[in-house]
Amino acid sequence: MKPVLYAILFFAVLFTVGCTDDEGPITPIKDKNDTTEVNEAPYEILLSNTVFEEKYDSGYVVGTFSVLDPNANDEHQLLLASGVSSWGNQYFTIDSNKLVTKRYWEYNDTNKFNIRVWCSDGEFSFEKTFEISLIPYIPQSPVITSIHFLNDSLMPTFVHKDSANQNPQIEINSIPRLTTSMAIMMVDVDASNAVHWAVWNIPVEKDTILQGEDWSNYPSVVIGDSDFGAGYQGPFPPTEHHYEFKVYCLTDTIALDQSQSAILPLVANSSLLSSGTLVGRYAP
Repeated sequence: MKPVLYAILFFAVLFTVGCTDDEGPITPIKDKNDTTEVNEAPYEILLSNTVFEEKYDSGYVVGTFSVLDPNANDEHQLLLASGVSSWGNQYFTIDSNKLVTKRYWEYNDTNKFNIRVWCSDGEFSFEKTFEISLIPYIPQSPVITSIHFLNDSLMPTFVHKDSANQNPQIEINSIPRLTTSMAIMMVDVDASNAVHWAVWNIPVEKDTILQGEDWSNYPSVVIGDSDFGAGYQGPFPPTEHHYEFKVYCLTDTIALDQSQSAILPLVANSSLLSSGTLVGRYAP
């Protein structure tokens, strides 16, 4: 028994010597009642978006940063930092937690940037590189609807030339970015695209054209002549015909006088972003 007893005493003394010194324990044991949070380092930076379109002005927000940290209540400082493989920091800035462009961009040969981001909770820091991509601007097509009829369905009687002779209400949805002016044209596709209605230089904020719109509050608007008289002239087909309402979204106004409605599509093409159509049918 004595050898066993001596071995127990030896390891007890060794443990005591290894864990204490003159100032107390080397690794203090945390009191189970101590609720003080130990600060730990942030371990990840996330960016909500890494792709942006060309033709945005300086100050465009590319995406928003978030930091993953075991200490949920920590506040973090974010900065752009030079580092291995980083390129393009000079074209961006960080505003609070947002990545913001510092210039106007057009798509060219320089379309990818590797920016390096540093974050700190005041004690610990973490860095990460992000690839940011610039892509071409592709305008979306506007969506044209009406409360008076569905696409390729019959239009109400009031649109007829010998009835109220009023244009139906037209809603223009999803107007593409960069649109500064719009135009609308109504043609009879079953009668060699005869023009029944043409209006141009419509302000971009005018996304609803009311039934019987008179445009009196829009001095910039030009109401073109139709093939059947001044302004809107409704359908009067011998049999059922299809009528196309086409909206042009443009980057500039159109320099035509009211008698030149026939060449509106040709002139509109020079500043066209995209267009959308709605088809209505009319039967006598």
